[in-house]
Amino acid sequence: RWVTMKVSQETFDSIVSENVEEFELSLHEARKEAVEQLKRQGADLSEVDISGGTAKQDARTEMEKAVQVIAGASKVETARNTLLAALMVIQAVSKNEQRQAALSAFGIKDGSGALAALLQACVPAEIPDWEVLSATLIAWRQVIIRDDTARDAFRWRGGAQSVVAAMRYAAKNNNDDCRIAALELIAAAATRCESNKGALAKAGVCSDLAKALVTKNDNLLKSAARAVCTIAAADDTRSATSASFDTSRALVDAGLLKL
Repeated sequence: RWVTMKVSQETFDSIVSENVEEFELSLHEARKEAVEQLKRQGADLSEVDISGGTAKQDARTEMEKAVQVIAGASKVETARNTLLAALMVIQAVSKNEQRQAALSAFGIKDGSGALAALLQACVPAEIPDWEVLSATLIAWRQVIIRDDTARDAFRWRGGAQSVVAAMRYAAKNNNDDCRIAALELIAAAATRCESNKGALAKAGVCSDLAKALVTKNDNLLKSAARAVCTIAAADDTRSATSASFDTSRALVDAGLLKL
């Protein structure tokens, strides 16, 4: 079975320097040759900046600006299009070739805190903006499923209370799309993170999950089932103890199963 070799930035830069010195190539040609050579060998270049140094900084700067816009939106009036564009930057992190740099900037600038504050500002609202609310939930999930640090920060930045409040608000207003976005965020946050499971259970999510499972909307049902499975699973290998029994008991008490 073939094992993929993950190339470090240091190794890549060394190959580029060698191409320049030994073959008298330009930097552009040397980088291109290094990429082609490593790809022929089946190497993993996912953590390497092959652009020559600007791409990582550009990714950081773009993410920093997006977080700044979102953080300010809960305090001052922000143009709606500007806010949605910032949320789209975070949603698109999975497609960013320099996602590690972008995720690092998200953490340094406390993107989790910014998203939590925005959720709290959206719920409740005199005139609900479901597009912004849904985009916020989706953006937070996109970061969490790709960065363990952001997932662990979910609890400490008030994520459990914020997402449960958003889900209840969406349910009260019969907005299934936002309920689904909230449920998918809950599932992502609870996966392999005991502290998030506990925080969500403490926020009362079990009763909301039980209600979400009684629906004729297939997509809502699937998302609710996924959230239930992650909340009840003992899958955090970092934790010596698990509250899966207590969480499962709370789900039963909330009416999930008739025993």
